[in-house]
Amino acid sequence: MREKSGNKKWDIRINNMHITILLLVVLFIAGQIILSGFASLNNIANIAGFACVIALVAVSQLFVMVVGNDGIDLSVGAIMSMSALLFADICRNQASRIPFALLCVLCAGLIVEAINFAGITLLKISPMIMTMIMGTVVNGFNYFYTRGIVSGSIPEQIMMIGRQAAGPFKTIVFIVILLLLLTGLGLRHLKLGKKMFLVGSNDNAAGLCGIRTERVRFAAYLFSGTFAVIAGIMLLGLSGAAILKMGESYVMMSIAAAVIGGVQSGEGKVAGCFLGAAIIQTLTNLLIAANLPDSLQILFNGIVLMLILSSFARKPRLQD
Repeated sequence: MREKSGNKKWDIRINNMHITILLLVVLFIAGQIILSGFASLNNIANIAGFACVIALVAVSQLFVMVVGNDGIDLSVGAIMSMSALLFADICRNQASRIPFALLCVLCAGLIVEAINFAGITLLKISPMIMTMIMGTVVNGFNYFYTRGIVSGSIPEQIMMIGRQAAGPFKTIVFIVILLLLLTGLGLRHLKLGKKMFLVGSNDNAAGLCGIRTERVRFAAYLFSGTFAVIAGIMLLGLSGAAILKMGESYVMMSIAAAVIGGVQSGEGKVAGCFLGAAIIQTLTNLLIAANLPDSLQILFNGIVLMLILSSFARKPRLQD
């Protein structure tokens, strides 16, 4: 009986992945009908570039969502913006400063997530409220640091992220795919990754197994901050400029991509995050191709995302 139950669960997972891929294909077909050339290799490459940024932030959400405790990180957008602003200001177009700039922005992102974790565990503030507060604080710091005027410039080595590497596909696509592949392998095969899934699946059982659950959750928040920092730098290289609040729009998109990708407490795949990100970015480009006014684009985007998310949010019940 147990084997049959396990097989049924596995079948549902495969079907959900197939549904996600099918939805992506349907969006491209709809886009091609609306605008000739939407499904061209050049446009696919353009969508893939920005989808990679969403995928990185979705993986950032994956870490805090997988370990349970209703974790959602609303500060990742502010961390992305802070990383881009600090990195550009520290580098000032000097390649020799890149290692120091990377160290500074990484430390800043980790400090933000450490404060998030302290507020959640010590002050018993809900993850959503705590990360929202920290997002506001970080945005305030960004304004204070820049005085509202963005300075600095981006070294050529970082600008290469947004340049074509193979055909129409930009360098960011290959960097992110490699990074996500290593992350997925680490989550599945390294002890810390396995502990994260166990803590999210059953906190009490994890504790009885001798796992220090709070340490595992702390590590998850640090990884979340790390990926938010990487996403900010990748967005900086892709867009070619640092802008105040440039990461804010990625918060909701990252959560949506993670949910579409099947991330939940104790469950989640990096590949699912990438597919979810591809759907979000394709939908955005599809609405732009439809040449709708901005107000209608926002409205339709919200409605379609609501329908998609309501469908994918039922997966845990099906699996149970």
